[in-house]
Amino acid sequence: MEVVDDEQIVELHRKLVEVLGPNEADTLMALLLRGRWEFIADRNDIQRPSTV
Repeated sequence: MEVVDDEQIVELHRKLVEVLGPNEADTLMALLLRGRWEFIADRNDIQRPSTV
């Protein structure tokens, strides 16, 4: 999984504002960034055997 930097996040928000409008873009970004992507498990994490 690619790491997303702050510049890419700002660009995504700018594009969302163009397409969806400012309120909708802010709502979507708030939902997406709630936990930052590096802390969200992906399919590989779920399928990997637990070491705990």
